Amino acid sequence: MWVVATYERLGNLAEAAFDPKLNLDLRLQASIELAEAYGVPDSKIIHNVDELDSFMLS
Repeated sequence: MWVVATYERLGNLAEAAFDPKLNLDLRLQASIELAEAYGVPDSKIIHNVDELDSFMLS
């Protein structure tokens, strides 16, 4: 059962991370949690708009 729960959680996080009806803060938080759930190192995760700007402009 934990496999189903894990995939449901990942699916819910993915939906929230890309849901244009949610505000930016909620989508960003869901995106961070999704990346963490997939084991992305913290140094590779964009945590805020300033980090996103730096990434896009580099």
